[in-house]
Amino acid sequence: MEDESDNRYDGREHSFIKHLFLAEYLKSAAFKTLQRRSVIFNYVDGFAGPWKVADAEDYSDSSFDLSIRTLLSVKDALEAKGQSAIIRFCLCEHDRARARRLRDYAQRQEAVDIHVFEGVFEDRLDDIAAIGRDGFTFTFIDPTGFNLRSQDIANFLVQQQGDFLFNYMSEHINRYPAVEAVQRAFGNLLADTNWRSRFDALSSELRNEERVLVLFKERMKELKGAQFMPDFAILNPRRNRVQMRLVLGTNHPSGVEVFRDVQARVEQTQDAIRDRIRNPQQASLFSAPSSHVVGGAAACSDASRTILEIVQPGKGIDFSKLVGPVLEVAAIRVTDLKRILGEMRKIGMVAFDLPQGKIKPDHGIIIRRP
Repeated sequence: MEDESDNRYDGREHSFIKHLFLAEYLKSAAFKTLQRRSVIFNYVDGFAGPWKVADAEDYSDSSFDLSIRTLLSVKDALEAKGQSAIIRFCLCEHDRARARRLRDYAQRQEAVDIHVFEGVFEDRLDDIAAIGRDGFTFTFIDPTGFNLRSQDIANFLVQQQGDFLFNYMSEHINRYPAVEAVQRAFGNLLADTNWRSRFDALSSELRNEERVLVLFKERMKELKGAQFMPDFAILNPRRNRVQMRLVLGTNHPSGVEVFRDVQARVEQTQDAIRDRIRNPQQASLFSAPSSHVVGGAAACSDASRTILEIVQPGKGIDFSKLVGPVLEVAAIRVTDLKRILGEMRKIGMVAFDLPQGKIKPDHGIIIRRP
């Protein structure tokens, strides 16, 4: 994990957390994908920039350079073991000047397969799909706002049958949706011009950004863009509020598993950064409130409730079928899921039989309601 005191991110520590999460997730997901599913990994950055970077020469604090370095390190590690790995990069940027800088950057990267697309991301999806015509595709969607044509993006995701990571701009989306321009943007984001009735039907106790997030996940699933969509809240480093959320879209339980494992590690770094900012001289004595939620009491409660909703009386379910839906809703790891099931078994909430020598449920174990 990179150093949380990296001064390239002074004043934009939330971007450091975003990039750290992206790199950690890419590393884990790419190793699994390239060894088990496909020897080709296509990486797509739909809003590449470069945006606000401290390193204006090499862009080392940009998402695209970070992702390229991360995936090339995976490729090198696999090839050192005699395994083939092909990595393609598709970088899209709508601004002409920034796209020119991207092309200059790409030309300096020797022997790296980088394709730069100038224009609006949604307008270049067919061209990007032609590059990623085979293999596994991972798409990073990190816009500066939220006025996206989600219908077009969902169609692309269905065609690619890959995963995506979306930077959901919570602080911006939390505006009250009464302004006409904001209403139109929400309609595009949610691929639903009649979104307001669904929005109003949700609990008023939820913040606006939470309600829009619920609808966004529902619509992406309805459009077949993903089956599972867990999210991770990145906090404003100087205030107790959510700055943004990283939302994973995947059709594979293993993707959700990796997401929660990475979240558990990155949360620790987020806490350390917030602690350092708030108490630069006495961090060890006056710690900031922890943002750590993975495996916490609230997450475990969410997990128990979700398990009981999924495991219906008289209908057993394989442990493996619980991983995706439970970890999507509850911020827990697979090890937490096993422990929670064991605790629920002790008090008679669920039942399962373990082979001799086993003490925790695993793949192949049928979970039942008594």
